[in-house]
Amino acid sequence: MAVNARIKAFRGSLALTTLLLFGGCADPSGPVETEPQASQPQIEKLRPMPSAPELETYDTTVVVIQGEQAAVTLPYAEDSLTGGPNKDSWFLQLTLPADAQYVDSAGSFHALGDTVEVHLQVERDAFGVHLDPHGTVFPTPAVLSFNFRHADVSGKDLDLLRLWYQPHTGYPWAPQPVELDRKGFTISAELAHFSNYALAW
Repeated sequence: MAVNARIKAFRGSLALTTLLLFGGCADPSGPVETEPQASQPQIEKLRPMPSAPELETYDTTVVVIQGEQAAVTLPYAEDSLTGGPNKDSWFLQLTLPADAQYVDSAGSFHALGDTVEVHLQVERDAFGVHLDPHGTVFPTPAVLSFNFRHADVSGKDLDLLRLWYQPHTGYPWAPQPVELDRKGFTISAELAHFSNYALAW
């Protein structure tokens, strides 16, 4: 799919002093992966209003550099009336730290200076995103932010909204705390690793 996502990369240095050995997406600072259980409660995902604008893309891959900080933005599509940028500008922002430890398809760490493809796949009917490469971990947390200006929050308590983490599709969801900015219509959370994430109650 054509990629129009904007990405800014900032030069940085990374000193690898410790090699972390891990399996899958497990990480001491994140939820522990468990086998799917039928008794797990279902989450209610935050959903866009019917009038919400389309995103510029729902499935995109951007290139980052191992050892450099990067910021990825998924914007809304052009305004249908003016043909220019949508006044609300963005739906999702992802800030990646310089000490991110990306992995290749074999599960091995990338070397400093390697180019890495980061894949984001957004749900069309909910505030959810799948992030790859699976197994990537962040000694310094990454930050994921959503713009909820076009979310359907009628009758809902925003103070109870959380970012939920799912290690694999079909596995149980686990809640994580968020930082809510009502005036700016943003919800942000720190990530310890890549996987499935969704805003939900």
